[in-house]
Amino acid sequence: QKVQLGHYQPVIRSQGTVRARMAVDLSSEVKGRVVTISSSLIDGGLFEVGDILLELDSVDYDLALRQARARLEVAQAGITNALAQMSSARAQMAQWEARISREEAEARAAIAEWKLIGRQGEPPALLAREPQLKEARAGLESAKAMWWASAAKEKSDVAELEAARAAEKIAELNVARCVIRAPFKGRVDSRMVGIGQVVSPGIALARLESVDVGVVRLALPQEDFEFLGMKNGLRGGTNIVNGPKARFRSAAGGRWRGQVVRGLGEVDSGTRMV
Repeated sequence: QKVQLGHYQPVIRSQGTVRARMAVDLSSEVKGRVVTISSSLIDGGLFEVGDILLELDSVDYDLALRQARARLEVAQAGITNALAQMSSARAQMAQWEARISREEAEARAAIAEWKLIGRQGEPPALLAREPQLKEARAGLESAKAMWWASAAKEKSDVAELEAARAAEKIAELNVARCVIRAPFKGRVDSRMVGIGQVVSPGIALARLESVDVGVVRLALPQEDFEFLGMKNGLRGGTNIVNGPKARFRSAAGGRWRGQVVRGLGEVDSGTRMV
């Protein structure tokens, strides 16, 4: 038979187990007692992204939210009151300053008249309006002190208002976190929680697996990686751009299409397969 040069597309066969692309432990962000469990949260149950899987008792967090909102109202009322006191203090300061100007003018006129009629020495304190001026200046200082105290109170209430707003946000988040939703579309691998159980943050409640894409690890001889666009299959994590297409068949007769995406860089010590 005459040898002819041509193109040949190799078919590489292997087998492996389909695994979920992503598997996570479902946990709560707050502490609470489980009051509701979705019918989907069973071994093998399917769910959509955003589905409610668990609900915790939120009574304590509802009360904390009410307290935060009451604290918010108190802070707002304090700011309003402080601003009103500052306005009143400014008005009093203006009144005392006007009175001081008036008393000083009357004092100058009285002293001038005292000298005009030929009196000698210092005029009497009452004639020079000294008691009235002393009273007016004391009133002005009192009004200034009231303004500074009100300004300090207003500043303190503003800080309290910000703290109350932060507390309200945290309380709202905690109330919302009592409802635990599915982070993605998937299935339940296993469940480790029941009605009435008190859960804490970080404790695994269920094992969830994504179902959008499956991942299959295939063991291949080292030399086959050259056909996959990976001359060095031992280089782990190497991503293949536009890698070869793959066809999958299951023992049950299912068929899917996929694509080679990367090598793991792992060699089986027994078979020397990559």
